[in-house]
Amino acid sequence: MAHRLGQILRKRRRELEISQRELARMLGVSHGAVAQWEIDLSLPSIATRARLADILQMAPTDLMPEIDAGPTLTTVSDPALQRLIAVAGQLPPIGVQALLLAALALAEGYRSASPRQDVA
Repeated sequence: MAHRLGQILRKRRRELEISQRELARMLGVSHGAVAQWEIDLSLPSIATRARLADILQMAPTDLMPEIDAGPTLTTVSDPALQRLIAVAGQLPPIGVQALLLAALALAEGYRSASPRQDVA
């Protein structure tokens, strides 16, 4: 069974003996935000997940359980994505983590942006 982000956060925070209030203070968010993340009522942003990874001494990808399975070349039909996955396969682990964070941040930005039209 895949772990949910809240379970991962709570377990690691407790292992490091950090309170929810202390973690909230370190991140500059409310105690309620941390509590909501831990019971999966809301999710931290990609930027906050990167800061959480540093504080909790984890790899950023450990805080992205929703991408556990990840796409493979056999399941992705878009040629640009296939090239990106091929390049990621040649990177060291830290490069892959950075690439995933950047891709997720872009995806988050696209979801929140209004449709735009490119001008030639």
